[in-house]
Amino acid sequence: MKRLTIILLVICSVISFQNDLAGQNISGLDPLKCPSERIVLHLSQESPFAGEILWFRVYCTSPVFPAVEISSVAFVELVSPENTSVIRKKILLDHGVGDGELNIPPDLHTGLYYVIAYTSWMKNFGESVFFRKAVAIVNPDQPYKLAAGSSDSARIQNINQTQDKYFSGLILKTDKPLYSLREKVTVTIKLADSDTKMISANVSLSVSRKEPQMVLAVSHTIQEPHSSITEDKLWLPDHKGIRLSGNLSDATGNGVSEARLIMSVPGPGTDLESSITNENGDFSFLLSPETGDKEIIITLPSSEMKLSLEEPFWNGFRKMPDDQILEISTKMIPHLRDKFIHLQLQNRFRNDFYEKIPSFISRNDTTAFYSMPYKTYVIGNYIALDSLAEYFHELIPSVKFVRRRGEVEILVTDPSAMSDISEKPGVFLDGVPYNNFSGIADIPASEIDRITVIPAVYYYKDFTFGGIIDIHTRKSDFNSVKMLPEMIRFIYPEASQRGWKFSSPDYSGQVINEKIPDFRYLLAWEPGISLKSGAVKTFQFYTGDLEGDYVIIITGLSGDGEILHSEHEITVGKPSE
Repeated sequence: MKRLTIILLVICSVISFQNDLAGQNISGLDPLKCPSERIVLHLSQESPFAGEILWFRVYCTSPVFPAVEISSVAFVELVSPENTSVIRKKILLDHGVGDGELNIPPDLHTGLYYVIAYTSWMKNFGESVFFRKAVAIVNPDQPYKLAAGSSDSARIQNINQTQDKYFSGLILKTDKPLYSLREKVTVTIKLADSDTKMISANVSLSVSRKEPQMVLAVSHTIQEPHSSITEDKLWLPDHKGIRLSGNLSDATGNGVSEARLIMSVPGPGTDLESSITNENGDFSFLLSPETGDKEIIITLPSSEMKLSLEEPFWNGFRKMPDDQILEISTKMIPHLRDKFIHLQLQNRFRNDFYEKIPSFISRNDTTAFYSMPYKTYVIGNYIALDSLAEYFHELIPSVKFVRRRGEVEILVTDPSAMSDISEKPGVFLDGVPYNNFSGIADIPASEIDRITVIPAVYYYKDFTFGGIIDIHTRKSDFNSVKMLPEMIRFIYPEASQRGWKFSSPDYSGQVINEKIPDFRYLLAWEPGISLKSGAVKTFQFYTGDLEGDYVIIITGLSGDGEILHSEHEITVGKPSE
């Protein structure tokens, strides 16, 4: 915790606050005296149908960015009109940027949904500082009560497409304003000359059909967001990793303070992390920033204690917004009917505009926390023996398995001093500390792959080991022994993996009257465009078979932490006779 306290103190002091926070305990930090973060999401479109994919890119910045990147993880939720979290995603951030998608379930009912995004650190300032975007999701297969008549202009007004405040640092142009069907569009992007002298930026681009406004704002309830503490706790930032936090309590439900928990990951490597609980019994571990699921074992001080993990997601709103409504009037019916037909035909004839990304299985870490092992013995290099104890007796004389009163003890001898080490050895099985030596001795010798031994006192962080014995089975899955009563084993979801990739068609050299229709409402989605000062970036895509107005949106993050945004409209029509 000391390192995290120092990090938070540095973050809070960078922007010159008046109060001296030095020497305070982490639980005494006041987030309102520290810089909050700001998150913006660029959505590929704003009025998807149920069953469609909504791609997004996350941009996260703060007053101390880029000198300090407070968070490595962003949380994204799709919240229903009933204030339930329909989809939840953890997105890894790399220099404040991350990608993902929301695969909208086909059975969602029509309604006004919200996409919200935040970091763990932002939760200290209340949900008013979260990014939130109202999204109209329509399900044509389910009935929906239409709005009666036209809107009351005194009460309801159209909202601007962009409510957030951006820095206008982009110049966005197209080669012409009007295009034919299936014609190539060339977009040029560059950083604008300004006093800030931006050197670089990372931006994303979307091109979607302009649709009638269905999300309306109730004017008298719109308020500027403000910061406020909503809960009497401190949410720690996911700084350079993914934070796994929780609470340790005793049999009566009271938090256990000053207790040490040990976290390990079964596998071919051997790591060792510990956390000391605070006065409330809270603990925290920092996992490596990876996607997918991780198997974790936490060893408690006692089997009588109870472990509970902290829920990292906000799970909807504490106070559901009431400043926006979804209005589908009778005038919208022809548009929605056409869009539904186009989507059906698109799914029937073409499915090559997005592709599945193969699931990435991260390699198991093979590193060990200790250095300079005395020797590693690969069992396959030696003749087969009947038991593990025999291998130690024949190959590793510095380690002895001793049976006393039916129990097995392990003694380590320091060969340089020619005497037994008084401290208890650190014994690990498949990367997990395991002190039931009888269970280890009973593992069939044929299952053992290798043994590493350090026959000397070894210091690591706040641990002192009377030698290290690191045993790995052939599968390294920690399934050769029984779990100890004080162990908790579980699968922890780290960050979400990208599941789909958008791809645009290339109509160069093809005839316009191709029989297979192209009824895309999303013409382009490019999440990763790098810009440099003074350089012009070119991006090209093709129009489809739908006439109408299309909006090109570019959103991004400059190298100095400014959120950038620019929009441009083009028109697609039939070629002139």
